[in-house]
Amino acid sequence: MDGIELEILWSNLISIVSEQAKALQRIAFSPIVREAGDLASGLFDARGRMVAQANTGTPGHINSLAVAGETLAELFEGRLAPGDIVITNDPWMSAGHFFDITVLCPVFWDERLIGYIGSTIHHTDIGGYGIGAGARDIHEEGLWIPPLKLYEAGEPNAALHDIIRSNVRTPEHVFGDLAAQVSSVRAGGERLIALCKRQGLNDIETLSDEIIRRSEDATRDAIRALPAGRGVARAVSTCPAGTSSL
Repeated sequence: MDGIELEILWSNLISIVSEQAKALQRIAFSPIVREAGDLASGLFDARGRMVAQANTGTPGHINSLAVAGETLAELFEGRLAPGDIVITNDPWMSAGHFFDITVLCPVFWDERLIGYIGSTIHHTDIGGYGIGAGARDIHEEGLWIPPLKLYEAGEPNAALHDIIRSNVRTPEHVFGDLAAQVSSVRAGGERLIALCKRQGLNDIETLSDEIIRRSEDATRDAIRALPAGRGVARAVSTCPAGTSSL
């Protein structure tokens, strides 16, 4: 794959998830998502490797979404069908606390899995202690959602929806944000299929291999270019005299 073709296709992938992120930000219920952009959107190949991320979002969510996408793809390998959407807020495989919920949508084209579209956003309520950070252990934080299907063959998982609804203070806001995540990842999947059709691609595996290879080569070259030696940093307070930095 030459550089021009790669740039065109990679830019298209980034446009897909950037459009998804902007749509999510417009329709989300949570002010922290709408106004602060506390979210991440990513596109993954069929092996669960993130190959494009939106040009908006927070680094912590983007990096954790990359890990969550790969983990969920592995956990549900061979168990997904068109219309399925999986969910988790497990802090050991996703973002750092229960408020951050990840959804992942497998993209099927003619019954073939060609990739995934995922998002992570900060929800305003997940039950438990409340909005603040006063929980003394992980279980006090709220509802722990293990990797499960939020939708199965296009239909809501009624039992899981009831569990979530019964464990949060503002179910209308929580489900409004979940609906925003679901609709945006579904739209992203449609855009990915349209790209493959337009460019005559059967899947994005060759493209993802090239993106990951070039990204790794560029990273290694940048590290090699760093001068050898030892660096030392010292924290300097910028607070005015007589005030505290805490």
